[in-house]
Amino acid sequence: MNSQNAQPRTQTYLFALTIIFLVSGSFFHGFLFEEEYLVGAIVAFGVLSVLYFKHRILHDPALYFLLVCVCSYAVSLSYAINKQDALLEAIKIAFVAAIYLIFKHLNPETNDRALRVLLGTSFAAVVIGIAGDRFYDDRLAGFLDYANAQGLLLAVCSIIAQALYMTGRQGRYLGAHFAFVMALGLTQSRTAMLLWALSLIILYAAARKKYFELWLRVLIGTFLGIMGSVAFGQSVWATLLIIAISGVFVWKQAAFSVGLSRSVAAAAGAVAVTWAGWQLYDGGLSRWEKFGLSATEWQSRLVYYRDALRMSLDAVWTGYGGGGWAQLQYEYQSSDYFVRYVHNQLLQVATDTGLIGTVSFIGFVSVLLYRGFYELRNAPEERKIIQWGRLCASAAIVVHSLVDFVLASPFLFGVFFLLNGRVMVPEDDNRTENRGISGAFRIAGILLVSLIIMITSSLSLISGSYIRTASELLRNEKPADAVRSLDKSIKLALFADQAHDRKSKIYFQEYLQSRDQRYLAVAKEENSQALQTNPSQIWYLKLQSDILWEQGEREKSIRILEDLTTKNPFESRWREELKQRRMQLSK
Repeated sequence: MNSQNAQPRTQTYLFALTIIFLVSGSFFHGFLFEEEYLVGAIVAFGVLSVLYFKHRILHDPALYFLLVCVCSYAVSLSYAINKQDALLEAIKIAFVAAIYLIFKHLNPETNDRALRVLLGTSFAAVVIGIAGDRFYDDRLAGFLDYANAQGLLLAVCSIIAQALYMTGRQGRYLGAHFAFVMALGLTQSRTAMLLWALSLIILYAAARKKYFELWLRVLIGTFLGIMGSVAFGQSVWATLLIIAISGVFVWKQAAFSVGLSRSVAAAAGAVAVTWAGWQLYDGGLSRWEKFGLSATEWQSRLVYYRDALRMSLDAVWTGYGGGGWAQLQYEYQSSDYFVRYVHNQLLQVATDTGLIGTVSFIGFVSVLLYRGFYELRNAPEERKIIQWGRLCASAAIVVHSLVDFVLASPFLFGVFFLLNGRVMVPEDDNRTENRGISGAFRIAGILLVSLIIMITSSLSLISGSYIRTASELLRNEKPADAVRSLDKSIKLALFADQAHDRKSKIYFQEYLQSRDQRYLAVAKEENSQALQTNPSQIWYLKLQSDILWEQGEREKSIRILEDLTTKNPFESRWREELKQRRMQLSK
């Protein structure tokens, strides 16, 4: 199916699905958490089964690169050190591929409408998030529950709102731009703000001839937004005053001539810079005092990158499967830390899938960015500023992903696809019309893959829900009910090491309280089951050492603990425990 020839009814359905995706992603953590992207994968592949039952998959280099990346994650299940996490990461990247395949068939008009929906849902999420006090460490985390990801989304929305305003002169986009800038300041995401500021300069260069007057109004909105974010933590009345001034400005923006806009922009800029500078001097913007690479946070990330690079070079072709970094980072650490993600998407993919997956990921992103430039070159004059906005926003996502784990969120992947959605398949490429995978093989293959992923996602979702239920029961001091819940999880899980480990811990705790050897025997059996699936998991091995110590196999227990402390030198508690056990053994 060529997006240019899609039936109106199909486009209506796809637009409705896009709205559901954007609303869900904006308000449900961006599909970052396990249960969210598993549900998303079930729905997305159900949609694909229907969509591609009737329509062809077109030849698309970007899709081929993405499918190679998906296959790399799938193949890694055969050798992954943490098979459960590898399975979940494979499902997540498959979900991302499904989003691409759906967005690929939005025609340009529907894609433009979807982009406006993104601005609307993001605006609503910001307003509700601020009203609902969704702040973490004085930073606006919003419904994405991660301030840097929220900041990147707001930067993208601000860039698009600027471009839409300069094209259509509609005040609502100018007002949205003010709100996004104000909220972006509240996230205190320095990287997102830097990328956003660079985009403002690029849009000025693109708009200075035809849209200079409108760009000046955007600049006024920018300074008002900065003042609003500075005022937010100081005074409610000052914040309301800035919002009221911005509302009047948006209402009367058509009356602002170039000369008046220059004067107001200069005055607003002076106030914003002076106010922000005073707050910085006074300690009100302490996070901004450490903007350079000398900051502790940036030094820490450079440590992550160095350690992840060493780790990936030890398995340069294959990686360790999804979740490999989270489990093996202790063995490569050059300082004491734990981060689930590397904070660099390329290094994350490299540690997960090795060189093949990394090259395919780079190829996929590169093809989409190339198509963005292709669209810019061929776009009519009235659309060039919008395409500049799309390119700036896309580049911001890609660059930010090199210093953070924002693309761990399938939602931000979807936003990236949407920004490049008008050029998923070049409009002048008619060679793909009759080259789709044909007939029964096409239908059977798509249905089979979709069915496998939907079943696997469903089993993982239900199994995970039983583990979460068990955790809740343990908090309520109901260990017997927790064990029954974990047993249900084990029956459904493809890789049940996490449930076995939790059962082992429950029985071990019961043994410590009662000294009943029957509990210890069960704890050992469950621990053995966990290690059978994931033999290098350090916490499973530590529990094995503890169980062996209690069973009297003290030399074996000490050998395991010695190996753990050697491989994990920053676990000071384990070194102290090893010292104490050696002393007890020598008595």
